Amino acid sequence: MKARFSEFSYGFALSYEIIHSLHSTARGAPRFPSLLEEAQLGYDVNFEKLGWPLFLQFKRAEYIGRTTGLQWSSYGGPYYRLAIERRNQSSQHSVLKRLANTQPDVYYVAPCFWTLPEFDTHFVNQAVFDNSIFFRLSNVPPLPDDLQHYITFSPDRPGYMWHSDNAERFTGSVMGSQLFNFIREHRPEPIVIDAAYLLRLRRDLTNIILEDDRRNLIRASDFRGADDPLTKIVQDVRHLLATYFELQMFVIPGP
Repeated sequence: MKARFSEFSYGFALSYEIIHSLHSTARGAPRFPSLLEEAQLGYDVNFEKLGWPLFLQFKRAEYIGRTTGLQWSSYGGPYYRLAIERRNQSSQHSVLKRLANTQPDVYYVAPCFWTLPEFDTHFVNQAVFDNSIFFRLSNVPPLPDDLQHYITFSPDRPGYMWHSDNAERFTGSVMGSQLFNFIREHRPEPIVIDAAYLLRLRRDLTNIILEDDRRNLIRASDFRGADDPLTKIVQDVRHLLATYFELQMFVIPGP
C-alpha cells in the first residue's frame, strides 16, 4: 500500500524536525543545524564549523501487508519496500554512490509508517526522525541492470535486504534514534567545515555531474571560481545538491 502522504510532505516534516531539534531539551536528541542556511546568514570567508556533514534524499516506502508479498517469508510478516529509480531511466543511484566515495554520510531516508494518522501523530510528537530509517549509500549495492530494484525492510526485525534476483542483504542502515551514534562510530573525528571544504564539495559535485551530463546542462566554468565569495559557493552547493542530486545537506555539530 502506498503512503497516504506525499514525499514532499514527509521531507518537509523531517527537515523541520531536524532543524528545530537544535532547540530541543530532550536528552539524547540529535542536534542538527542546517549548514547551508547558516552560512547564508552573513558569514564571511572566515566561516568555520566542526562537525559531520550529512546528506539526505527523502523517499517514501510502500507498505507490504499481504502474505503474497515476495519477501513476506524473509521478514515473517509485513514489511516496507522502497523503489530505486531504474538505471535506464535515471542515473540518480549511481551519482549518489559516487558522491558517497568522498562524502561517507549520504543516505536514503524513508518513513517506517505509511498512514496519515501515523504521520500526524509523529509530527505532533516530534517523532518523525526517530521513526525514519536511514540507508547509507556506500553500503547499498549498485544497480546491476535496468530492471526495477527495491530496498525492503522492517523496523521490527533485523536485517535489510536489497531486493533483486538474489535478494542480497546489506548492512549500514539505522533508525533515526541511533543515527548520531552510528555516524560517530564510523567517523570518530569531526571535520572542519569551512570555505575550503565547501569549495572542494562544489568541485566534487560539479565533476560528478559533468561525468554524467549527456545533455550539457551545466558549464564547469560557472562553478569553478576559486575566488568566489562564500555566499556564491553556498548558493552553488545548494543548487547542485537540490537540482542534480535531490539532496538536502545538514551538519551534525562536533564537540
